[in-house]
Amino acid sequence: MLGITGERFKDISGTAFSFVLSVALIGNMLINYLMGVIAQNFGISHLVTVAIAEMVILASLCFIILNRLKNNK
Repeated sequence: MLGITGERFKDISGTAFSFVLSVALIGNMLINYLMGVIAQNFGISHLVTVAIAEMVILASLCFIILNRLKNNK
């Protein structure tokens, strides 16, 4: 994703990288917090379920982003 960001925003690549990294870190903190809530309320056995759900969501987002980039070229 950083390669795509750097290519699309060449003039402001530093700002774009900072924004992308900030969003990624906020997302990571949110996922960690939510997994803690899930583990506390429903048990740690749901760790694998949450990890699989995250992989499906990330693969879907990657597929959508790459298709949009291919269509825009």
